[in-house]
Amino acid sequence: MIKGVGIDISKVERFNALKDKNAFIHEVLTPGEITAVGSGPDTTGSLALLFSIKEAFIKALRCGLHLGHFWRQINIDPRLEVDASGRIRDLINEKSISKLHISAARTKKNAVGIVVMESEDQFQEVL
Repeated sequence: MIKGVGIDISKVERFNALKDKNAFIHEVLTPGEITAVGSGPDTTGSLALLFSIKEAFIKALRCGLHLGHFWRQINIDPRLEVDASGRIRDLINEKSISKLHISAARTKKNAVGIVVMESEDQFQEVL
């Protein structure tokens, strides 16, 4: 059963100025992601793509930023597999999410992330 769907699109140019701001980078990315982004050929595009995937993930989980900033509790590896920790992992367990599907793409102008969360539950509460 689908438990959540999230999508986010980011303009890559918006991340040109942000890629040199260490505070932003260290607030949003995990150490592994920072290494992956820094070693790739397109730092700005990679940063925009990771940000969009994380935004889509938070939307699919329906936890929103009103519960706090959990960016670094979502680690996305280059194969688009997620390792969650802390409160994000707790929310995944509370919602009985057993499968994550991530799709992402980018062009020179845009980066998009899509996340679908599934559970093995057969029935879902409507409200």
